[in-house]
Amino acid sequence: SPFGIDFAVQDGKLTPAGKALAENYSVLQPLLPLIEKDQNTGKLFSVIQGVDRANVIRLTPELAAVTSYSPGRGFMPPVQHSYKEPRAGGIIIELAPNDYIVAGSGFRVEFRNLQGPARSPEFLSIERGTFQGLQWVPEQRLNGDELHVNLLRKPGVLRVRLFNVK
Repeated sequence: SPFGIDFAVQDGKLTPAGKALAENYSVLQPLLPLIEKDQNTGKLFSVIQGVDRANVIRLTPELAAVTSYSPGRGFMPPVQHSYKEPRAGGIIIELAPNDYIVAGSGFRVEFRNLQGPARSPEFLSIERGTFQGLQWVPEQRLNGDELHVNLLRKPGVLRVRLFNVK
């Protein structure tokens, strides 16, 4: 349940924080069957902006996701503070080894190896899309020279496949 939802509507209209919350919910809604299927499996990881500008999420004993956030995003709702945009957040879901869904807004993710030589895994593919039930529906392939997964500017759902040489 969202914190600060009482600031989402003012004078019968959505505030900027309310619009951002509605956008995030519309992005996450198609993921509900997948989230329900993977509850309590250790494959779901929340991305939530705290007071720090970056967080490390341990995905497996060998792999971490390092999340960083847009400048101007704040820890508290913008109604209470002078932040330009609401708090960033989302979810990372492990579909299979080296195959992840990253969804939400206001953050980017870099994957890092936790064991072996100091290097990051390469991207095999990054696709923007959604789910219909438990079926992935790709909409756009983002491959190129990406060094990280980017959801800084607008909410979205990305499927990230990594090439991780051990």
